[in-house]
Amino acid sequence: MLYLWLTELVGWVTMCVNYFNSNDEVFCRMARFSLFHVKLTTVDRVLNVMLLLVGLSIVMLLARNQFMPKNNASRGKSLVGTRISVEGVDWRRNRHSVLLVLSTGCHYCEESVPFYRVLSEEAQRRQVPVIVVFPEEVNEAEKYLASNRIVVTTIRQTPLYRLGVHGTPSVLWVDQDGMVQKEWYGMLASGEQQKVLNVLGS
Repeated sequence: MLYLWLTELVGWVTMCVNYFNSNDEVFCRMARFSLFHVKLTTVDRVLNVMLLLVGLSIVMLLARNQFMPKNNASRGKSLVGTRISVEGVDWRRNRHSVLLVLSTGCHYCEESVPFYRVLSEEAQRRQVPVIVVFPEEVNEAEKYLASNRIVVTTIRQTPLYRLGVHGTPSVLWVDQDGMVQKEWYGMLASGEQQKVLNVLGS
């Protein structure tokens, strides 16, 4: 019966489209009569509603994946121009530092691992320290970085709200006064990745 109803629906839509330009309402009325006078049982009606809800859910999910940014981070208020503090980190020891904010359970952090590996290697070559902050315990963070072959200078465990960062992944370019100069959030496109690498030489 569900198949019959869907067949009638397709037929109705097709018929209305075909006769739209001629303004012939008779055919549309006939199609509507055929569509809505199909005798459906209670079970069929429930299945139809469930099918409609599932279809809408799929469309919304696809739209979200297409148009939403690929990250878990909430951009919120920009941190550029604000002073950031990480326990045990003395920004004055270096002209600039890279601050990575990651999480062991972050999907987009995992997908960005190849870039972070390149970033850490380039930073090491240019003698720019890379400080990584995780909300998880340091031992978990060390295992995560080691398994992904990401070499960093310092690892710290800090709740994200203390940094003013509301999600992961985040990349901050911090000067010797602890002031955030540049910021990037989420899984970065190739062009944004190159901007991060370029700033290492500034």
